[in-house]
Amino acid sequence: MNNILEVKNISKKFPGTQALRDVSIEFFSNEIHAIVGENGAGKSTLIKILAGIYSRDSGEISINGRTVAIKTPRDSYKEGFRFIHQELLLVPQFTVAQNIYLGNFPTAGPLKAIDLQRMRKDAEAVLKRLGVDIDCDKIVSELSIADMQIVAIARSIASSANILVLDEPTAPLNPEETLKLFEILRNYRNTGALVIYISHRLEEIFSIADRVTVLRDGEVVETTDVAKTSLNNLVKSMIGRSLADKYPPIEDTVGEKTVIRVTGLHKTGSFEDISFEVREGEILGLAGLAGAGRTELLRTIFGQERAQEGGIEFLGETVSVRSPRQAKKIGISYVPEDRRAQGLVTAQSVKFNTCSTIYDSLTFFGFVNRRKEVSTAREFVKRLSIATPNVNKRVKYLSGGNQQKVVVSKWLAKGSKLFLFNGPTIGVDVGAKFQIYELIRELARAGAAVILVSSEIPELLGMCHRILVMYKRRIVKEFKDSQSATKEQILTFSVGGGSS
Repeated sequence: MNNILEVKNISKKFPGTQALRDVSIEFFSNEIHAIVGENGAGKSTLIKILAGIYSRDSGEISINGRTVAIKTPRDSYKEGFRFIHQELLLVPQFTVAQNIYLGNFPTAGPLKAIDLQRMRKDAEAVLKRLGVDIDCDKIVSELSIADMQIVAIARSIASSANILVLDEPTAPLNPEETLKLFEILRNYRNTGALVIYISHRLEEIFSIADRVTVLRDGEVVETTDVAKTSLNNLVKSMIGRSLADKYPPIEDTVGEKTVIRVTGLHKTGSFEDISFEVREGEILGLAGLAGAGRTELLRTIFGQERAQEGGIEFLGETVSVRSPRQAKKIGISYVPEDRRAQGLVTAQSVKFNTCSTIYDSLTFFGFVNRRKEVSTAREFVKRLSIATPNVNKRVKYLSGGNQQKVVVSKWLAKGSKLFLFNGPTIGVDVGAKFQIYELIRELARAGAAVILVSSEIPELLGMCHRILVMYKRRIVKEFKDSQSATKEQILTFSVGGGSS
């Protein structure tokens, strides 16, 4: 393998934070190189320097032995970098071929008109190199998220990229789609390219990466062949200690009182004939693939959507939850899948977001009790170990894991009786995950009921008392004791196999 990219002694400081300190890493062609670390370890800062979004304070970047100056995103693009973020930059109303050649359309004739036939033919050739069969005339909005990612990768190849950087690419994918993506990336690597792969799902690293670099507190801890390390070693390198147990022990916290009972809930196109109950102190898991109806069900319980049939009883009373405001008032909290868009006001402070659910109790005669506001925010910053210099820091400047903790903090401050968690550990590092798991356990100990939606089956098995599996908008299986269930069983029912 040839050295295709090298960063030497890269440092970057922000006010109050040394984000990177003398970071040096060699990357090779024909390699998938993973970068892992806790939130705030410096991964995003390093990638933004390579993308030309941040400037480095010191250090060098060289490509194929040539020192380069990357000061803008245009510089990064010219040097062969392509970045695929969780938010895919595609034009939904364009075709697959048009998206692959967006900004680089092939032309013909003296008028330089777009050569549609050549564009379609070239797009098909690029997809064939990746080993996939996608209709180049199909509108991108009609594709699955997995196929959209493939289109984004194909666009990178079509624009002569030789360094592809992916940030949490499997977050929205189910297991089958993840395996398909891995095959695509291996095919891409085998063309001589470098793939830099960033993920908090450490198990994936052993399935897809050739080498891995661990960052901690802005410094390189180690770079090693994946075949020469283990999951426990990676965790220890990331957080400075071994994580003996990935999940806190499941405790017998389930009480007799039913917190919520759902009966015959139905919404056309979202979910059908949903019935279940959750008792105080119980953590109920909802498994299923994307599109199974889990998110729509939680949104309906929280009043963001309306069911056409069926009923909900909450704390023994029949309720008709028509809005999130009403849900919050009666004691239902929702931690959404997209924390930035739905769970936070990112332009506001940690203090504001933490107290956003309780300002009515902090306000007297139109004035906010600032002392109580600050003390409440500080209490939850300490309790959840939120990494922020102070409670006035704007949430948009926090790492993804710390943003998730702020979302949780506002609902803990509210003191609800039912907590709806939709993918609470998406994009969260292993250390922060354990803290969130402990918080969920703490809620159960305090007598709250919890409904946990997760696409990570081991997370459901490690956290829940019971698990319901949804397939095609229906509940198809109940595992009354999650400890007796297996990953294979849950996955089988999730894809329509098995028998109840």
